[in-house]
Amino acid sequence: MATWNETLKHLEGLRQKRREADDHLYAIQLQLIKAEDGLKRIKKEETVLPGDTRAIELLRRKITSLEERLREITKRINVIESLLQKINEQSGKIQFLEKKIQALSDEIVALMNVINNPRTNPDKIEDLQVKLEKAKRLRAELKADLVKLKAALDLLRRQQ
Repeated sequence: MATWNETLKHLEGLRQKRREADDHLYAIQLQLIKAEDGLKRIKKEETVLPGDTRAIELLRRKITSLEERLREITKRINVIESLLQKINEQSGKIQFLEKKIQALSDEIVALMNVINNPRTNPDKIEDLQVKLEKAKRLRAELKADLVKLKAALDLLRRQQ
């Protein structure tokens, strides 16, 4: 089970990967723009670059290659962002369940104290015991859900 600090480190690692991919994407976009500008100048015959078809074909292949790399990097960025979003959602759900379980535990302790108090009205003890059992069942269900969410979160972390 990952701790909060491990989750934060993991998220920061994913953010760093996204920043690196963004930088790489930006560099490729600049190369693509330069190649496209060169091709436009060749078509308009405004260039000192060789006007032969072989040079133009080389530039077209380079543009095609850069566009493919751009698509691949964009896909990787989207996957990383999607994974980061899922991790954040799972972490939020886990925190919510942990708070809910803690609140139920506190409620169970309070109900047990009232039930065990000799001053408690005997007519109310049965109702309090029913509430206590409901709270215990709900807490058990939430704990089971929490285990499932933590397992899903661990699976998401391993997907990177």
